[in-house]
Amino acid sequence: MITILNKVCSTCEQELSLGEFQKDLSRKDGLNKQCRKCSAIRAAKYRQSTSGSQVQRKYYRKNRDKILTYTKAYQKARPLATRNRALLRRYSLTIEQHQQIYSSQNCCCALCGNPTPYDKIHTDHEHETGKVRGLLCCRCNMGLGFWEDSIEGLQRAIEYLRKNE
Repeated sequence: MITILNKVCSTCEQELSLGEFQKDLSRKDGLNKQCRKCSAIRAAKYRQSTSGSQVQRKYYRKNRDKILTYTKAYQKARPLATRNRALLRRYSLTIEQHQQIYSSQNCCCALCGNPTPYDKIHTDHEHETGKVRGLLCCRCNMGLGFWEDSIEGLQRAIEYLRKNE
């Protein structure tokens, strides 16, 4: 009996070890005709194509509840990792940098000064530049959001309160 140790990829035409090919039980030799690298490149191109994105959208619509349930469970099981990814994506901050800002504010809201638990703190940022201004409690963060970071609007509110003391 002859033992085959290598196989030629149908795309890159390189002779590679059998470990470089994924299993495909429908084929005679039980291996995919493309090596793993070429297969990954082809799959990425397909996902980026119009038909690939349509397939993804169709799959999501069909399995939306299943996907959302899995995502929520994943995020709940890994809250720190989930928060770290969000901080990196939104503000280019690591969890350590975020915690350092929190500590430098003495674990309090930067606006009202009230002690706020770390898991309840909100990251305030300049919306045009994305620059982090500080960490706020929910009430202060919503207040700034309501005024849309308008200094003039906040000054009018202060004048109104002073006038009606």
